[in-house]
Amino acid sequence: MQSPLVAVMRTICPPGLSIVENALLSRFTRFEVGGPARILADAATDGALIEILRAIREAGEPHTLMGGGTNLVVSDQGYDGVVLRYTNPALEIAGNAVSVAAGAVLQELVDDVIARGLKGLETMTGIPGWVGGAVYGNAGAYGHSIHERVSSVRFLEIESELECVREIGNVKLLARAVEGVETKDLKSLVDDGKKQIGSGVVAIVGVTEDGKAGIVVGVTSDLTARFNAVDLVRKGSEALGGKGGGGRPDMAQAGGPDGAKANAALSAIEKAMADA
Repeated sequence: MQSPLVAVMRTICPPGLSIVENALLSRFTRFEVGGPARILADAATDGALIEILRAIREAGEPHTLMGGGTNLVVSDQGYDGVVLRYTNPALEIAGNAVSVAAGAVLQELVDDVIARGLKGLETMTGIPGWVGGAVYGNAGAYGHSIHERVSSVRFLEIESELECVREIGNVKLLARAVEGVETKDLKSLVDDGKKQIGSGVVAIVGVTEDGKAGIVVGVTSDLTARFNAVDLVRKGSEALGGKGGGGRPDMAQAGGPDGAKANAALSAIEKAMADA
């Protein structure tokens, strides 16, 4: 009998999500031990990860997270729930800066940076596993650890992200207020949000230390004919006591003097979407 969660996820079928029932975990651990997981879910994108986590929570399914399976011993009885893996292997190198996703194999990262003539990760050679697990566990050898080469980490705060995403007329809206963030820095947060939800609208209000607020709205390309980011950001700006706002149909920004009205600004955007 098919799991209700599997039925839901195959109906929604977000890009980047793969689901296997009764997956033998010995195939996914370095020590090649472990019985079956009732569900093995591989999420290759941020959006797929958020969708499966939301579905898991709504279904009340037990779940656990797993990386490359290094240093992991699984019972022969397996796991009666969802084993979730984030399998994004993305790797980008620009100059001497490297951006790599948690699902990349650590040795492949090491090989790539060495091939580019970059130094610093060569002591990680031969360490098995994925990058996410290596950073989480601060993998290292020969007197050096990976934390020496990590400048920043982007991670998913599961509860806060899931609470921030809602549906307005079958369109996802990721809306949140953040403190201590200047308007000029909000765009990158919105870009990240658009990648996470895949399709939808992202609205983020940043409240500065002086109590003022900036707001940025992003609309994914498939929805710009239905929602204009400029129109939405202006609605939010009005609630903040501001006027105007500008940008493009897919990305716009504005501001206002009353940061205490951040939630009201997000509500105004939600209402504008519902009325569209």
